[in-house]
Amino acid sequence: MSLRAVVSPARSFSFRALSSTFASVRAHRPPTLSAALRRVSAPIAPRPRRTMTTTTTTTAAVAGAADLSSNPLASWQLGKSAEQSSAPDLPRWNSITPEHVRPAIDAAVAEVTREIDAIEAALLENPNPPSDWKSLMDPLERLSEKLSRPWGVVSHLKGVKDSEALREAYDACQPSVVGASLRVGQSRPVYDALVALQGDADAWSALTPAQRRAVECEVRDAKLAGVALDGAEKERYNEIAKELSALSTEFSNNVLDATKAFSELIVDKAGVEGLPASALEMAAQTAKTKGGREDASAADGPWMFTLDAPSYMAVRSHAKNRDLREKVYRAYLARASEFMVKSDSDDTKEAKEGKKKGDGDNAPLIEKILSLRKEKAKLLGYDTFADVSMAKKMATLDRAEALLEDIRAKARPAAERELEEIRAFAKEQGAPEADTGLMQWDVGYWSERLREAKYELKEEDLRPYFQLPAVIDGMFDLASKLFGVVVEPADGEVEVWHPDVRFFRLSDGATGKPRAYFYLDPYTRPAEKRGGAWMDDVVGRSAAMASPGSDVRLPTAHMVCNGTPPVGDKVRSIHWSPYDPVGEVNADP
Repeated sequence: MSLRAVVSPARSFSFRALSSTFASVRAHRPPTLSAALRRVSAPIAPRPRRTMTTTTTTTAAVAGAADLSSNPLASWQLGKSAEQSSAPDLPRWNSITPEHVRPAIDAAVAEVTREIDAIEAALLENPNPPSDWKSLMDPLERLSEKLSRPWGVVSHLKGVKDSEALREAYDACQPSVVGASLRVGQSRPVYDALVALQGDADAWSALTPAQRRAVECEVRDAKLAGVALDGAEKERYNEIAKELSALSTEFSNNVLDATKAFSELIVDKAGVEGLPASALEMAAQTAKTKGGREDASAADGPWMFTLDAPSYMAVRSHAKNRDLREKVYRAYLARASEFMVKSDSDDTKEAKEGKKKGDGDNAPLIEKILSLRKEKAKLLGYDTFADVSMAKKMATLDRAEALLEDIRAKARPAAERELEEIRAFAKEQGAPEADTGLMQWDVGYWSERLREAKYELKEEDLRPYFQLPAVIDGMFDLASKLFGVVVEPADGEVEVWHPDVRFFRLSDGATGKPRAYFYLDPYTRPAEKRGGAWMDDVVGRSAAMASPGSDVRLPTAHMVCNGTPPVGDKVRSIHWSPYDPVGEVNADP
């Protein structure tokens, strides 16, 4: 994770990403470009080195460090243990509270500011800029880690353990974090040193292809960060960057709040006809935990349905109650909008807070984001924000649009045929809506009924074969056969942010040496966890950040899903559906 990326929303991801992770570890390549570029930080052919001095120690800094020694976020060593150890140095997730955030992040911002000042001074004083990887890139990586890693922890906790106190701490720190990111990204001395390295034929040829690519990406990212801007244009660019970051956070908060605010309580058995047993168990459990109905049971109700993905998809696919399907569909579609549906029957804390705070309409935010993105693109010399986005990608805007049009042209006729087949089937079954016209909340239901009739296979029939522990064991066994790695549980070795979270060690199958670690957070938690599924790194593979006596810091990732949680002592199965909403819209700055 680079410092320029610290304010970007988390990316959506899925279990399918594990295969590429295993493959990259087997090939001694980390799964992301940034991690790969850290790993290749090896000495280059001998040349006179000019090392940058980056740290200045003051009495105030020493005193501040002492004050932060008990802060689990500030005292984390970013994966770089003080002593050689086989145990990974990872965040103390469960020990970190919102009160720890601001002191730790303020200290990190101050340190990054001091160090970029020192790096720039060293570069300006030296007529011959560093001409090898370790002298130029390693200090920049260590600088980046000091803020991007702790802020990454805070951002992750906000996504999986959200609370009002954490939001307040996050919002208080965000402007200074964005400012520090811009300060580093717009460093002209650093940019000039990178360009000089590109222009030095001997130094450039001594770099590996991956290292050359790293330098090229840094130069490109500096341009996109506004390094070429001056005066009023630079000031305006920075204002836009800070505002976009704040809007992105507000956008995500509104979606989560709107999702929590809605619930629908059903007390009549006829109202839940058609829903499978697993959905009724989950709905009864929700009525207990969210609705305070301690008498709720899967057999007799009451049942509470929400906009959390497992609940929403169960209603959309299986509920015979068309009114319920429509209400839940409209509520889901209208989240965080002026048309947002709030529950009339629900008096939960979440619903009351949602009404008290206002409607949380994202439409004005979207308009503002679009306007700021356009202005940002113009400042950088691009016609549209899409051009800015494509500047970091292999594709071009024209080719991307052509691909979308090609898919649309080929997919639409097939989709129209399938829709007509669903209409005909619904009519055969005597559905009144087949004559009046199927609506969006009807298609998922009748599509599922058609599949059951065609293939004599019900979704519930597959659940016993896809229980989560069995799926995990099977996936790890396949990874071992394909990539020669061993994945084993390491629960209890490190702190986690929720009891449901698992921790795994990935080792080389031949030597048994650890190669990587990852967390798995499989279940939905509507009150505190955002929707979708995503993966990100906690720490990347890095030579520059290796512990004493080690050659490299091993990578650690977290994989987050929103599957149906267990009810009671039952083991949950993994449910995959082409209709699953696996990601949320992010206002990516």
